[in-house]
Amino acid sequence: MKGVQSDMKWAVLCICVLFGLCGTAYAKVELEEGENQLQNGDFEQAKTPVGWVTEDRAPDATGMIELEKKEVHSGDFSLKVTAAAVDGTDWHFKVKQDRLSFEGEEKHTIKFWAKAEAPRIVQVCLQMNHDPWDGWLWQDVNLTTDWQEFVVEVTPPIDNDQEHWLAFHCGQSLVVWWLDDVRYYRGGPNDEKVEEERPRIAVDPVGKASIAWGELKGGY
Repeated sequence: MKGVQSDMKWAVLCICVLFGLCGTAYAKVELEEGENQLQNGDFEQAKTPVGWVTEDRAPDATGMIELEKKEVHSGDFSLKVTAAAVDGTDWHFKVKQDRLSFEGEEKHTIKFWAKAEAPRIVQVCLQMNHDPWDGWLWQDVNLTTDWQEFVVEVTPPIDNDQEHWLAFHCGQSLVVWWLDDVRYYRGGPNDEKVEEERPRIAVDPVGKASIAWGELKGGY
């Protein structure tokens, strides 16, 4: 009898854990409209690029990031991205920030300023940070030698709670480039909440692209 009671208690415990896990997996994500969820998106918070990392996905694709004081869009620093070696595949070398979230069927906006030593392409990506590596955005942008603001919109089909990254794929070229004032928030381009105005170079935004779920291409 004691064995039966023990088995029943164990079964009840397993069911409770299962429901708890399911509840966590399918919990509704709620983000504040217009609020930038990126850490250190302006690269002003520390003497290192805190919050941002590089990822090398092939032996022949490597690089580094560092804070830059000479080439900035606003504030004191930007992020300088230097590839030491590339193999021509864009996602083999990337700059990214992890553990991000979005609300399903809600518009989200990515804004950033960027320039390069010479014209080149960088790809903006939103992708799950673990297997099965689902992705929701792959958008090429064309950098020039002048600072430009790029605005990319995406409407994901599902909720995602701290399980994806925002990445800039840059393994297709050795051309050095700079990134500054990166924002990623729920809402459209005009919904951004700006906490503090800083001097900005007067350049018209370019590269705006609205991406619907049905228009996205496949992953890795």
